[in-house]
Amino acid sequence: MNNDFDFSDLMNDDNVEHVENECRGHGYDNPVRELMELHQLMGSFSGKMNRRMSVVVDHMKTCGQCLSNQIAQGHLVEIQDYYEMGKKMGMGRLPKLHYMNN
Repeated sequence: MNNDFDFSDLMNDDNVEHVENECRGHGYDNPVRELMELHQLMGSFSGKMNRRMSVVVDHMKTCGQCLSNQIAQGHLVEIQDYYEMGKKMGMGRLPKLHYMNN
């Protein structure tokens, strides 16, 4: 099943005319055409948002100051605490920190 729903594929000219005639009483002159324009704009905004979000997230994953702030706010745990939690949960042998240093 394809999850990509494209409103413009669903609405051919006959459907547009029918739906617009039925929906005119709700205060919109051309609701289907307006909806198609809004759908296109939202796709554009979504792409812009995703590109900017990936830049910010990539920075936050590698910046020492950002990582420290996330730890201080409780969003992340320090690596030593993470390994201690793993041992308590029975995860077994974990890598030694001195092997992980480059």
